[in-house]
Amino acid sequence: MTSERALWRRVRDAIGPLGHVVRVENGVGVGTPDVEYCLSGATGWLELKIARVSKRPETAVSIPHFTREQRIWMRERCNAGGRAGVLLQLGSVYVLFRGDNDSLGYLGKSLSYAGVLTAADAGGADLSWLVAELRG
Repeated sequence: MTSERALWRRVRDAIGPLGHVVRVENGVGVGTPDVEYCLSGATGWLELKIARVSKRPETAVSIPHFTREQRIWMRERCNAGGRAGVLLQLGSVYVLFRGDNDSLGYLGKSLSYAGVLTAADAGGADLSWLVAELRG
């Protein structure tokens, strides 16, 4: 299983040349996401998550360590007009759940691999699509 650190490097490499991206290690602000970005004036936050994919497609995907505080932080940021979301790596696929709509609520549910892909707002086998999605 890939580490969150490796996922961070992929995000940094995808966004960094086109804008500004910072990894945030914050023990004070409970629920604060892992990454803050700015692309062509569009700023926002991403929580990075990696989920294990079962060999059985009907097995529920478990999103490790996505806390109530993280959900609240994202909802409050989006309600104030900001951008926030969860970038989830599922094996070799990346999916984005935006915090400004109902898709984020699916992360707490028991969804199969196909269910997660259906519920996500965007995704792909690499991160080439991510910049366009974050500029929104």
